[in-house]
Amino acid sequence: MEWHLRDRSAAKDLSAAAATGPSFLQRDHLMAAVAKREIGETNQAIAMIATTVDGRLHREAMSRTLTTFVRRHDELRCWYQVDDGAPTRYLIPDKAIEFTAAAIGPSGDHDQLRQYVSSRIDSEAVFDHLPGYAFGAIDAGDTFSFYFVADHSHTDGVSQALALDEILEIYRHELHGGELELLPAGNYVDYVADEINRAGQVRIDDPLLDDWRRILKTHKGKIPRFPLDLGLRDGETMATAVAEQLVINGSQADRLDERLRSMNHSGSLQGCTFAALAAAENVLTGNENFFTTTILAIRSTEHLGTQGWLCNFAPIAFPVNHGDKFDDLVRIATVATRKAREIGTVPVHAALAYLAAEGSIDLESGSPQMVSFFDLRRLPRADDPAKKAALILPGRGRTRNANMWINRGDFGIRLLYQFPDNDTARKNTAEYFSIFSDFLRGFADGDDRTVRRGLAE
Repeated sequence: MEWHLRDRSAAKDLSAAAATGPSFLQRDHLMAAVAKREIGETNQAIAMIATTVDGRLHREAMSRTLTTFVRRHDELRCWYQVDDGAPTRYLIPDKAIEFTAAAIGPSGDHDQLRQYVSSRIDSEAVFDHLPGYAFGAIDAGDTFSFYFVADHSHTDGVSQALALDEILEIYRHELHGGELELLPAGNYVDYVADEINRAGQVRIDDPLLDDWRRILKTHKGKIPRFPLDLGLRDGETMATAVAEQLVINGSQADRLDERLRSMNHSGSLQGCTFAALAAAENVLTGNENFFTTTILAIRSTEHLGTQGWLCNFAPIAFPVNHGDKFDDLVRIATVATRKAREIGTVPVHAALAYLAAEGSIDLESGSPQMVSFFDLRRLPRADDPAKKAALILPGRGRTRNANMWINRGDFGIRLLYQFPDNDTARKNTAEYFSIFSDFLRGFADGDDRTVRRGLAE
């Protein structure tokens, strides 16, 4: 099953240029997509969520659901046009949105289904397509699988998770009635306008820029990279491969949480995770100054349920000394993650503009190494079986990094990472994440091991 706008052409004719253009992150994405298109490459910067839902699929109820869902979110009623390097946001009136179901026949085997979804991504999840995303389902009779895939200009990982929650709640309301409780969904365009305004208020003497400067000075102005060889020449990128693993299971993660609680707020789950990443790096390389970037969800009360790209990037950096006890490193990393939250109140593009202009950072080497950490238990109705079963999948393109998505849920802690598709990167990332996992398992089991190069004891 697919869902499409009833009259896409009429909806596009009703669209009008918005006074507020794309956000900083959206602009970067749009420029990269245009550049790839100009050299004949397909932009694969998308985000996708998929799950299995118990019960028979009611197609018309889902059509009404998706209509209601998209009408609530201005970003999902937008498309973009880029002329001479200048992007424009076009916004469609909510009443022009109406989705209808279309049956397309049997899904075929796994490979056929994957090729079919991939073709939809390439043709529909595109910034200048209306809409720039696709809804679909595989009807299995007593259950159905549902997916939502969007061009990254319209979404981020948290928005994908919130979208699934909202779609399922509206769908069940369509079927059974009752009270419908949805998170507030303020306009994304207002969020962007506020971000642009805040960026304009950043000054060169902002104390939080000094935090950036201190970190960059330690690392000679270089942006963070994966600490091990990824089998690339200088400046080279390569098609990505993806790996996923369960780092620790649910009972181990619960014990880890309990141990963190015993530290009286000096240790956090996020801090523990970054401490394990830093410890693995130190064991393998001896590096005593950990540095990466992380994604921070930036959502006010008004925008808790808003669809869009509502996040910022911030640095996480801290020292790792030979002979440190891992418990002490957790405390140090926790301080650093809390500092990153403070630094992240400054729009990263405003910070980088000042830092690049004064020579504090070298931005010529492309995108930095990135780590996303998210506790899925914080999402609304997180115990819903369909939401527990959901998979959030990033796009696949070319990379010179090994970006990571680390999620905590009832399953425990799960890691998904991308890396350049070659044997060196495959071997070195596997070794790194094996040691990372070992530190988290040890902490959960009550160990207080020493961090030492070549040895995790």
